[in-house]
Amino acid sequence: MVLGGTNFALHWRFLRGRWNAYSRNAEFRLYIGILVISSIIIALNAWPVLPQNPDKAIRRVVFGVVTVMTTTGFGGDNFAVWPMLSQYILLLLMVIGSCAGSTSGGIKVVRVLILFKQIARELKLFIQPQAVYHVKMRHQIVEDEAVNMIGAFFVIFIFIFITATAAMIAFTPDTLTAVSSVAATLGNVGPGLGAVGPQSNYSVIPDAGKIILSFCMLLGRLEFYTMLVLFIPGFWRR
Repeated sequence: MVLGGTNFALHWRFLRGRWNAYSRNAEFRLYIGILVISSIIIALNAWPVLPQNPDKAIRRVVFGVVTVMTTTGFGGDNFAVWPMLSQYILLLLMVIGSCAGSTSGGIKVVRVLILFKQIARELKLFIQPQAVYHVKMRHQIVEDEAVNMIGAFFVIFIFIFITATAAMIAFTPDTLTAVSSVAATLGNVGPGLGAVGPQSNYSVIPDAGKIILSFCMLLGRLEFYTMLVLFIPGFWRR
């Protein structure tokens, strides 16, 4: 699952003899870091409800974290009995997803990385307005146009996420189910939390809610720009 959530270009470079392809890639390092840190926090937080066998408990946590972040869709444990902090972390992982150029859904780690670099850049410019700073990846400048597109992507994602969640509240038994169902479908994760957890399914959602979630799945798989451009009249006049 971790390999599936990794940029396949890195696999190709590694197979071609570039043994440091993974270690030199900032997105991959952040991806692994998120998996490790999330697993540690959840293991500590959910320890009282996990099996008494430490080895089995850790394997359950790691499997759950990896399957959610890589949007693989497996349910190895019942997330619903984990504490709210653990469920909140899983919800974030659903939204983030794995690396660009992988089999996973979600926002993608590289977009999150560039967004935080842009925030750091703006803070530096606030302190030193006359200075010149650039967003860089692997010592190469990321063009402002690409940074702006990523910023617009996040705005679109947040707008769709909030709108779809507000609509799903009318079709779900609780807010957690509404939020996680949208996160799970936008990220193409599969199981969510609450009533749509790994030991349940989406049968509790009425047909109108399923239509909304189906649209979310299309948006998540085809990417927002590809799907939303179909609703712009100018696209059809070209």
